Amino acid sequence: MQMRSKEVAKVLLPRYLYHATFSALLDSILENGLGCTWRKNYKESKDGVVCLAEDPDVARDFALNAEDAPEEWKSDIIVLEVKTADLDSAKLEPDTTLQGCFEYNGVIKKFKLYDE
Repeated sequence: MQMRSKEVAKVLLPRYLYHATFSALLDSILENGLGCTWRKNYKESKDGVVCLAEDPDVARDFALNAEDAPEEWKSDIIVLEVKTADLDSAKLEPDTTLQGCFEYNGVIKKFKLYDE
């Protein structure tokens, strides 16, 4: 059974979600937002969807294991912290394949660098 965005309200959301990316992409992300690029790191990734994790280490692991990212980028991974209150809940859905992860169908403009 697939959960839809209306059902996200029934899920207790953490205060923050995390997305890991590569320093090489940071300038573009700062200018355009997170999720407004054609670049995908996995073949099965959906167009227009930003993957978010409840745990920053899980987000980092996704970037580290990205299939379609250049190997030289993987030595400089950054984690972005997104406040869930700043997201449009109609665009947020629990990931149906990965527990503790969410899919955001849109561009995220408000985030900060996660300070470990």
